[in-house]
Amino acid sequence: MFTDTLLLSGYFGLLSMARYANYSLIITSVRQLMEKIVNGIMGSVGNLGVTTDRDKVEDIFNASLMLTCVLYGIVSIALFVVIGPFIEMSFGQVYVFPVDITLVLCINLYFKGVRTVTNVFRNSLGLFSQARYMGFIEAAVNVVYSIAAIALFDEIGIFIGTTLSMLTVPIWMEPWALYRDYFGKKLWNYFLRLGGYTLVIAVCWTASSVACSFIGGPLPVQFILKGIVSVVISGGLSTLFLRPTKEFKIIWSSLLSVIKKRADSKTKLKEN
Repeated sequence: MFTDTLLLSGYFGLLSMARYANYSLIITSVRQLMEKIVNGIMGSVGNLGVTTDRDKVEDIFNASLMLTCVLYGIVSIALFVVIGPFIEMSFGQVYVFPVDITLVLCINLYFKGVRTVTNVFRNSLGLFSQARYMGFIEAAVNVVYSIAAIALFDEIGIFIGTTLSMLTVPIWMEPWALYRDYFGKKLWNYFLRLGGYTLVIAVCWTASSVACSFIGGPLPVQFILKGIVSVVISGGLSTLFLRPTKEFKIIWSSLLSVIKKRADSKTKLKEN
């Protein structure tokens, strides 16, 4: 957030702001790339409200939520373990944040990413007006939380304030309109699912971090190996934990359908 930059420069000086600028550039680039991927996957959501009954839309939303949590979880975990070596290689050790700040920044990336699926469905179903003032409220809450957290936690408090502002305002305001006005269900259904998926990601995060802590050597080697190990572990554990769910079966069925359609189209092209 822009407020984070202002607070860093005001409370901790130019070095902290320069560190954050490097991390922010990388994290923002990753988030924008992920948004394009997620939006591409859910490109046909706009037609669901017209052509599909609401129970089916809810099933697709739940599957999309799980997929988004897993994708952003894997990316956030990988970024957590590789961004330190990358920053050190590119800019020097002095620009590397402590591991606790890096953790909070990557957690913020995860929660921002999770919001993508809710926003896509909410806007596609015409429910965007219900949260029109949310951005202003979130920014104001973020400033209050960050200033209070600075007094308690020093520099990391700014980023903890961002986490708390997301968990206080948009994490429930965005799905609230969707569940109240479209699905006609209580919001706790959403939080149970999101909490379950986030718990799986937390387990993957812990396992990946422990495994990557044993990887040493030159920085380029660390960067490559830690990235590969984190993706393999988090992807494997996510599949293991979520495979029995209805949402996983929907995603798997959709994936097989896409593969089959592409194979059939290639076969037809060859025949012609």
